[in-house]
Amino acid sequence: MNIMQNLRIITKIATVVAVLIVVSLVVAVTSYHSSSVQSANAEMTEHTHDVLSKFSSIMSAMIDQETGMRGYLVSGQKTFLEPQLAGAAAFKENLAAAQMLTADNPAQQARLKELATLAETWTTKVVNAELELMKDPANLEKARQIEISGIGKASMDGIRAKIKELSEVELALLVTRKAAADAAGEMARLSALVGGAAMLVFSGIGLLLLNSSLVRPLRNINASMLALAKGQNHIEIPGRGRKDEIGEMAEAVEVFRQTAIDKIEADRQALESRSASEAERARNGEAARARAAEMEEATTGLADGLRNLADGNLAFQLTRPFAQEFEGLRNDFNHSLDKLSQAMHLVGSNAHAISAGANEIRSSSDDLARRTEQQAASIEETA
Repeated sequence: MNIMQNLRIITKIATVVAVLIVVSLVVAVTSYHSSSVQSANAEMTEHTHDVLSKFSSIMSAMIDQETGMRGYLVSGQKTFLEPQLAGAAAFKENLAAAQMLTADNPAQQARLKELATLAETWTTKVVNAELELMKDPANLEKARQIEISGIGKASMDGIRAKIKELSEVELALLVTRKAAADAAGEMARLSALVGGAAMLVFSGIGLLLLNSSLVRPLRNINASMLALAKGQNHIEIPGRGRKDEIGEMAEAVEVFRQTAIDKIEADRQALESRSASEAERARNGEAARARAAEMEEATTGLADGLRNLADGNLAFQLTRPFAQEFEGLRNDFNHSLDKLSQAMHLVGSNAHAISAGANEIRSSSDDLARRTEQQAASIEETA
């Protein structure tokens, strides 16, 4: 069965057809041989009947000769010799025909030679002797004595015996040929019966093999494809591993199955990815909203601090905590206000000191101016 599974479809079909053709050829050859044997035997039977007919004609010719001679001896009239003359001619003609028909049978040829010798002896001792004596009417009794002596009968008995022997041989051939023809006919009938039975058996076996190795696998693959179409991707594809077109189809269907499985897995992963992305976007949106709220709180606090700073309130502090991310900014703002307040106090102190120094310088300048004026007056007075 594995061999059939690994053969190509055309090879499977060709194998089954070839077996049926071989069986048909065997039946045809056997029938042709039987028919040929029957035909050959029919021809040989006809040939044998022709030979037997020649033997019968030879015997009839000898009887005609004997009858003519007896009529001539009884009547003394030559007109009674006509059967003898015609019989002699017929004897030669039929003997020659028999020799030609049995040319392939040396035994029959030898028997025909013996027959010819017996006929020649009869012609010499009876016909020729009696005809010679009948030329003189005074010898009529002598001629009749030859006939009465039995010399002619002995020759004729020999001829009849030889004709019978020749005929029996041919009749035996008829029996043999009939048996051969019957055997050929029986062989033809047997070959027809056996061939018909063999055709039925091999046809059944071929159909079973084709059904098991071709039709059933195709139905299984078709069922698998229908199952795949319904989404049943867990099934096992039948026919994989075969070396024929069924195996190729099974591998192709397996590719479809794997593709469907991969698509389902890809869709699942894509769904999970979309779910994860949506969750991530939600988290990011929530984080963004939280960050925006924290930033708004930080900017609001800084704006409040800047307004107080613009109003000159250097003692203002951002006491409400910011988000951890902006807590450093609040601390820096508060620290900056502290530094600025300290700097402004220092500037104020320095301004007072500068003002006092300026007043001292102005007083000194006024004193210097007065002294200069005094000196100028003194110099002018001195001058």
